[in-house]
Parts: sequence; structure tokens; C-alpha cells
Amino acid sequence: MEQKKRVSRETNSETETERETRERERKTEDEGYKIFRGNGDKSSGVCPGRGTYSGRRRRIGMSADWGGPNGEIPERQAIKEWNPMLLCGVQSRPPNYNRRYLPGLASYVPHFKNLEKRGLRSDSVCPLCKAEPEDSHHLLWYCSTLWQLWFYLKLPMGFGDFSSDGTTNFVKAFLAMNMNSRQLSAISLWALWYKRNKLVYEDLKFELFEVVGFIQGYFQEFNRAKARELTAGIKRDVAWRPPQSGIIKLNFDASFLSISNCSISAVLARDSEGLIMGACTYSVVDIADAFVAEARAGERALLFALDMGFRKVILEGDSLTVIKKLISHSIDRSVLSPISQNIRGLAEAFEEVTYNFIPRAANRAVHELAMVGRNQNLPCFWVEEAPAKVIELAELDRHEWFRRD
Repeated sequence: MEQKKRVSRETNSETETERETRERERKTEDEGYKIFRGNGDKSSGVCPGRGTYSGRRRRIGMSADWGGPNGEIPERQAIKEWNPMLLCGVQSRPPNYNRRYLPGLASYVPHFKNLEKRGLRSDSVCPLCKAEPEDSHHLLWYCSTLWQLWFYLKLPMGFGDFSSDGTTNFVKAFLAMNMNSRQLSAISLWALWYKRNKLVYEDLKFELFEVVGFIQGYFQEFNRAKARELTAGIKRDVAWRPPQSGIIKLNFDASFLSISNCSISAVLARDSEGLIMGACTYSVVDIADAFVAEARAGERALLFALDMGFRKVILEGDSLTVIKKLISHSIDRSVLSPISQNIRGLAEAFEEVTYNFIPRAANRAVHELAMVGRNQNLPCFWVEEAPAKVIELAELDRHEWFRRD
């Protein structure tokens, strides 16, 4: 009986020890997750000594060596879940907070140098520049491909004296940037890591200009998401309205064909009575994205107005990004900058040019004209007429407006 009691006490003692161990592990896991999860549900993080977490709060590695419960190495999954924005310290935390945990976090990044240390790779040469070993300092600062990307994005990275520590250099340059440049640099790191993984694990060809176009488009979409703030002071028509007497309104639109990287620019000119004064469709090649296509359509509208001899015009389109660029006086570092500058140069040949945004639903006539232009092999021009469907929609716009009066 005494032996049974002793065994029972030992069993209870072991149970209490295991319970305390589990409790400590749970607290460590919770604290680590709180440290690295950042703001919101869409961030990623790493819990020191416990595993890697994504925005869905799903554990994908359960040991400091990225091993799972049975010792497996979820390398591919860990690489896809890692978020480089954490490493560059873009969360809304005090700067010292991110610097404190940056060295520990870097050891969890699944770059080639860390994979080589763990015996998962035989070499650590960067797959992008193919010149130096890929570690955290290389990823954030020393990679020549990264510097080419920043050059094309026109990011100001030359601040002060730099040390041999790449992560410290990046943090120093990052903190010296304005908010727009910080956002763009964070997106560039994320996009470059994504394309790098596509190259390494899916053998997809890496094209730097494709990455540049993607980042610029993503950054513009990010800004468009704040449409309420961006459109303060911009006149927005809920329906098409004719211009004042003596002014011609030029509605423009574009149909972008991503497969062939070309677009159809369409322009429809109407007077104060809502009558069609002219129209044109024009094919443009080597177009990077839909934003560039819309900007080229606005450029074509002014060229068409010059050919028609119009002196006072309203340039109206449904691309908020393009209209915002044209009325803004701030420095434009986007891919649209050369086009917007050329449009302003063309505007000097007119007595009066006004830029106006219109919702897509109210821009339906010229949108239909762009669809017609898809079936044309050559540029097409109409004077005081247009394709039948376009005339029908233009007349509908005209009657709806005058019926309101």
C-alpha cells in the first residue's frame, strides 16, 4: 500500500511538472505572438523558439529550426508565409521597438544563407543578382537587383553615411523617407520577395520591368482605396453634363489588352448642346498597365482637339488617378509622370483646359467607342458623327440632361 502511494505521488508530481511546462510554453507562445503580430489581421510574424505565424494565426513551424511536430521542415510554406515588411520595421511601433527584435527575427527569414546553415541548401548565392550570398543584409541593402528596382521607382535611398550592416542602413534610409516613399519601399520589398520565390520555386522568368510596373500599379491602387480623401475638392458628376457655350468637352477612355500590352484610346467631343463634334479611336502599343492606357487616352484627346481646332476644352475621364495627376502640383515620381507632363505641355496650346473626373457609368458613350475601336485595325476619325451605338448613347446622355432642366 505504501509503495502504491509513493508511485501515485510521483505520478501526480510528474503531471504537475508537465502542466507547469505546458503553461510556461503557452505564455511564451502568447507573448511571442503579441510581439510580432503587428497591427490588424493581415500581418505575419515569428514567435521566438516556437514557430512561424501568418495573418490567419496559423502555426506552420513548431521549433526554432522550422521543424513541425514530427520533425518535418515546412520550408516552402514558411517561405511563402514570411512577410518582409516586418523585417523592415514598417509597423506603427516606436523605432526602438523594431530595432530591439530585428536581429532575432532575421534568423528566422528563410533566405538561402539560413537554409544553408540548416543543411537545406548547398549554396547561398542570391538567385536575383547571382553575385553575393543571400542573407538579411543582402536582401535589404546590398543586392544590385534591389538597387536597380529602387532606381526605377525613384526612391531616395542615399541618406548620410552607411555602415557595413545592411539592415541598419535600410532602417536609417527608411526613417529618413516621407510616408509615400516608405509605403513604396515596403511594397517593393514584398513584391521582390514574391517574384524571387516565383523564380526559385516555380521556375518563372524574372523580369525587372514587370516588377516595377506591378509595384507602381499596386501603389496607385492603394492610393485609390483612399478615394474619399483624394477626391476632396474634385468635382464629380453623377451624370454626363454638357459644357458651357463656346467650350468643347472631350470625354476619353481606354480599353487595355493585357495579353498584347496594347490599348485602344477613344475620344468623343461634344458641344454645349450635347451634339457630337467629332470622335476618334487610336491603337497604342507597349502599354504597361491600365493606368498608362488611360493616361495615353487623355493625351490623345488633346492631340485630337488640336487637329480639330478647338480652343477651349474640358478634358474629362473616369480614371481618378490620371485626373488627380493632372490637377496636382506636387512632384510625380510614378510611371505616369512623362505622360502627364506632356499633357500639360499640350495644354499650353489652348486658351483654356479644364480637367474633370466623371464616374464610369456617366462615361458610357466613349466607353462604347473604345469597344468599337477594338475591331478596327487602323486609327479611325469621325467629324460630327460616330458609330451608331455611340450616337445612341450620346443622345441618351443629352436627353437625360435636358430632361432634368
